[in-house]
Amino acid sequence: MTRFLSLMVALLWAGLAIAQDDDRGLIIGFLEDQLSDAGRDIRIEGFRGSLTGRAEMDQLTIADDTGIWLTLRGAVLDWNQGAILSGRVEVEQLTAEELILARIPSTASSSTPDAEATPFRLPELPVSVAIAQMGIDRVDLSSSVVGEPVVLQVDGALSLASGAGAAKLSLHRTDVIEGSFTLDGAFDNQTDILRLMVALEEPENGITSRLVGIPGRPSVSASIAGEGPLDDFTADLALATDGEDRLTGQVTLGPSTFNAQLGGDVTALVLPDYQEFFGPEVSLVASGARDPDGTVTLEDLTLEAAHVALAGQAAFASSGLPLSFDISGQIKDPGGEPVLLPISDQRAFLREGRFRADYDAAAGEAWEAEINAFGLEPNDDAFFGQISLAAEGTLSPPDDTPSVTAVLDFRTTGLRLADDALQQALGEIVT
Repeated sequence: MTRFLSLMVALLWAGLAIAQDDDRGLIIGFLEDQLSDAGRDIRIEGFRGSLTGRAEMDQLTIADDTGIWLTLRGAVLDWNQGAILSGRVEVEQLTAEELILARIPSTASSSTPDAEATPFRLPELPVSVAIAQMGIDRVDLSSSVVGEPVVLQVDGALSLASGAGAAKLSLHRTDVIEGSFTLDGAFDNQTDILRLMVALEEPENGITSRLVGIPGRPSVSASIAGEGPLDDFTADLALATDGEDRLTGQVTLGPSTFNAQLGGDVTALVLPDYQEFFGPEVSLVASGARDPDGTVTLEDLTLEAAHVALAGQAAFASSGLPLSFDISGQIKDPGGEPVLLPISDQRAFLREGRFRADYDAAAGEAWEAEINAFGLEPNDDAFFGQISLAAEGTLSPPDDTPSVTAVLDFRTTGLRLADDALQQALGEIVT
C-alpha cells in the first residue's frame, strides 16, 4: 500500500510539473524517467487523460535485476486542479483495480534509522491535502511475501492541513480465509494529541497465528487503542484467541520515558507441553527512559510466571553497547518437581536453575556472571547433578573500540551418562 501511494503521489506532483502538456508520449516518458532509478525499472502502458484532472493507466510494472516484482493495473487519479489556487490539494479518487506483488524486490533497503531520539511531527506543507477515496480493489500477495498466497482489498482516506492530520486504512482479506486489519488515527502538531486505534481480526488458520506460531492456529483478535498528548500517552493493548483474553495491559509513553505492564494467561499461546512452565498467570513489567543522545535506561524489568522469575536493570548506549546491567533470575517448581524447559524439540528437564550478571561502566570495566543448574537432564542419555559456570572479565567503555575479555570456570558434579565407556572416561566430576 505504501509503494502504491508513493507512485500515485508521484503522479500527482508530476502533473504539476507538466500540467499544460497534452502529449501522451512526453507524459509517459517523464513519469518513467522520474520514478525509475538504479535497480528499479518502471514501465507504463495505456496512459489516458491528463495529469491536470483525471488520469488513467492500464498497467504499471516495476522490475529489478531479476525481473518484474510489482504490477499495478487500472490506476486512476482524479483531482481538482483548480483547488491548488486556494492552497488545497483535493483528490477525489486515488485507486487501482489490481496490484500484484510477486515477491520482495532484491533492491529493498536495509538501512536502519538514526538512533538519536527526535520528537514526532507531521510535515507542515504549504498546501492542505485531502484524499477522499484511496484504495485497491484486489491485492495479490504471492506465497514468497507472507508464506502463503493472500488476496486483499484496501480502502482508506487521508487529510493533512497545518500540521494536523488524520488517516483511515482498512485491509480486508477476501480469499478462502477472511480477516481484517483497520487503522484509524489522528495527530495535531499544535496540541500534541495523538488518537490511535488499531484492530486485527482473523479466523482460524489465519496469517497471524501462523507467523507467531500459536498452537492449533486459533482465531486471533488484537487491538491497540489510546488518545492523549505524546508526553503522557497511554495505550491499551489486548490479545485474544478463540474469543478468550490471553494478554492485556497498558503501555505509557512520556517525553522520554516508557512504562509497560502486561499480563494474562498465555498457556493457549504455547505448546501443550510447555503450558505448565508459564502457568495461568504471566506478568511483565518494564519501565525506563531514553535520553536525547540515544541512551536507553531500563530501570525495572520484572517477569513472573509459574516456574520462572526474572528481575533487573540495565542501560545501553546509542551504539547498543551496555553501560550497566544487574540481572538475576531463577527457574524452579514450587513443589520441587523437575521443570520441563521450553527451549527445544527435545524434552529437557531441570530441577532448579539460578543466574545473575553484573556490570557498571561508571565503576570500571569489570563484569561478572554466574549460572548454577541442579538436576539437569537435557535428554535420555545424560544427567547432571549440578552445573556451575562462573565468568568474569572486562568490557571496554562504550565510547572506545568494542572489546570484551572473559575467564570461565566450569564445573559439573554428579554426571551420569548412558554410554558406559564415556562415563568411565569422564567420571562423575568434570572441571
